[in-house]
Amino acid sequence: MYDILETTTDRATLSQRDPVLSTLLAQLPVGVVIATRDGTLEVVNDVARTLLAEHRRTKPPEPWVARRVDASEAVDPIHWVIARVLLTGELIRDEEIEFLDCRDEWRTLSVSGTPLEDARGEITSALVTFVDVTATKRAKEWEPLIRAISRL
Repeated sequence: MYDILETTTDRATLSQRDPVLSTLLAQLPVGVVIATRDGTLEVVNDVARTLLAEHRRTKPPEPWVARRVDASEAVDPIHWVIARVLLTGELIRDEEIEFLDCRDEWRTLSVSGTPLEDARGEITSALVTFVDVTATKRAKEWEPLIRAISRL
C-alpha cells in the first residue's frame, strides 16, 4: 500500500541539504508539514509523522476497496488548512481543529499555516504547523469546577 508518510523527505536527506533546519525540525515539540503546490508532502517532521500515522490508524481504508491513499486522506485533520493556504494564500494563526483519536476521544490541534512564495510572488508550497492542545483545553474546562470544590 502506498504510504504518503514514507514518500516525504526523510531526516537524513534534509540533514544533507540543511543540517540546521533538520536539527530544528527534530527538536521542535510542534508538528511541521510543508506541502507543495500539487499537494505532495515534501517535509514532515517526527511530531507530525507520529500524529498523522496515528490518525491513519483511526481511519483505515475499507478492506474491500483496492485503492491508493492520497495526501488528503493521510492528513485529514489538517488537509483543508493546506488547501486553504495553497489556493487562497490565507495566513492562518492558531485555528483549532478537533478530531477523533485511535481511542475514540476528541483531541484538539492548534494549527497555523503560511504560504511560501517564489521570487515572482507565486505560492509554491504551504508551511503548516500544529500542536496538540487537548490537555490545556480540558484543564481550562475543569478549572471552574475545581475552584468551586476548593472553596468548600
